[in-house]
Amino acid sequence: MHSIIYTSRALDSFDSIQVYQMLEGSRSYNAEHGITGCLLYHERQFVQILEGDYQVVDGLFQKIRHDQRHAEVSLLMEDNTDQRLFDNWNMGFYEFISKEERQLFRKHQFNQFFENSNLFSQSSKTGLLFFKRVRDLLESN
Repeated sequence: MHSIIYTSRALDSFDSIQVYQMLEGSRSYNAEHGITGCLLYHERQFVQILEGDYQVVDGLFQKIRHDQRHAEVSLLMEDNTDQRLFDNWNMGFYEFISKEERQLFRKHQFNQFFENSNLFSQSSKTGLLFFKRVRDLLESN
């Protein structure tokens, strides 16, 4: 099992409607190719973890790197592991909302996010890095 974590920035022309359209296509693709993971989106910033067969995950990441809707694509970590962190998710997705509404929903979103993953059921440097990047992204805005 291979996993990666990356960050990227959505270009201004990549609006929320297109993000949701991309997500719909990604879920179908991931289900067909045995990829699981989670994508977080907040104020034009993405943090994503992808899990699956090395060749499939690497091929998908290369597509993402060359996707004209993204900029500043940065690979944070690659890891090989025996167990998926998001084994039931073809692509979990969370969009953290505006600053005004964020305080109302942050606790609920975090609880739901962690209840639906294996992030705390196993020791994982990948999981810890992913959580740190999510926290850093939310605290920076």
